[in-house]
Amino acid sequence: MKRSPPGKFSTALPGIHKVFRPLAAGGGRLHVYAARGGPSIAVFEADSKADALKQLRSPEGAARLAGAYAAQTRLPEKSDTLADILHLYEASSKFTRKSDSTKSRERGPLEEIRRSKMGSFPKKALASKNARSAIEDYRDEVGEQRGFRAADIRVGLISKALSWAVLKGLAPANPAYGIEHLHDSDRSDIIFLPKDLDAFEAEARARRKKNLKKGAAAPEDTPAIVLALLLVCFTGLRREDICLLTWKSVGKNVIQVKPLKSVRRARTSRRSRDARPANIPITPELRAVLNKCDPGDGKRGPWVLTSTNGGRFTPSGLTSSFIKVRDAANIVDEDGRKKRLHDARGTFVTNMRANGFSVDDIAEMVGWSKDEVDKIAKKYLDAEHIAVKRIERILKNDSGT
Repeated sequence: MKRSPPGKFSTALPGIHKVFRPLAAGGGRLHVYAARGGPSIAVFEADSKADALKQLRSPEGAARLAGAYAAQTRLPEKSDTLADILHLYEASSKFTRKSDSTKSRERGPLEEIRRSKMGSFPKKALASKNARSAIEDYRDEVGEQRGFRAADIRVGLISKALSWAVLKGLAPANPAYGIEHLHDSDRSDIIFLPKDLDAFEAEARARRKKNLKKGAAAPEDTPAIVLALLLVCFTGLRREDICLLTWKSVGKNVIQVKPLKSVRRARTSRRSRDARPANIPITPELRAVLNKCDPGDGKRGPWVLTSTNGGRFTPSGLTSSFIKVRDAANIVDEDGRKKRLHDARGTFVTNMRANGFSVDDIAEMVGWSKDEVDKIAKKYLDAEHIAVKRIERILKNDSGT
């Protein structure tokens, strides 16, 4: 490695790994890791990757990176604050054994905790009676600024790290354990109703028409983001599986695919077993959606769902596009909660029940418990069927037949 001139810091540190991740709201973050797969040591936010690299290579950025890198190399003997414990946790095998997607998802929040006032919380104070209230105050502050779910995620990561640290003798207690969640995680009974799907498609078409060049005729085909939502509704697949769904997986009567979540579970499980494939029946409704996805005339690529440039969607890009249309169409649940793309899996449950599949069959398809499937079915489908049957019985009695 080249030596830096006196008074300057080098960014060519051995083993560091840089990743730029775009943000849905614009711009992005340049994450710098001590090693590929190793702990995060610095984050630079900017409008573009080039601007982020300029920040990194500036005298201030290089000095910050050099300091963080030097601190990381001394970490094995240091755990004076919560930030130090989080560094040790991220460098441990407990964290590095996780799937790449999980590590990627958790590194950003871990870095934010370290850089917050919570990161400077003394290790010795973790066993004090005020430690739990300090974490709850941090949770409430993040909840106000970033949302309840973001707050719960950060408290959950603190709890995981401290549980590991207590077992390793690096922390005296885990005051984050059992702290109440702000976010209501039970969304199993939220589904997309026909009126939601109609409103979503109308808004997607309106947005596309608005973006067309002046005088250009609006295309008649269904917008790709609408097809994505319908695919989740009629397959029950998660967004990452929808993005990776290929025509090879689509048979005459069934879609057979190994969901990525089950593949990761099989890979990280201590037991050696293969991921079970999901066998999704192609109902008439799903067949209609697949036909809309198929360009025909020899133009079909490998992906069932393609973006406007002909390539496949990324999970983050799909979610970003979905949120823009959903918010513009104001698609919310009866209690005001915004409906998410993942909630469309509940719609799949009602569709399968309407097509005569049992609760056991559907639970196997979507990977939910039988109780969750039964709850959705009773709220949105079975109650309606019961009402229809009662009306038919009343009409039958009135007619005297």
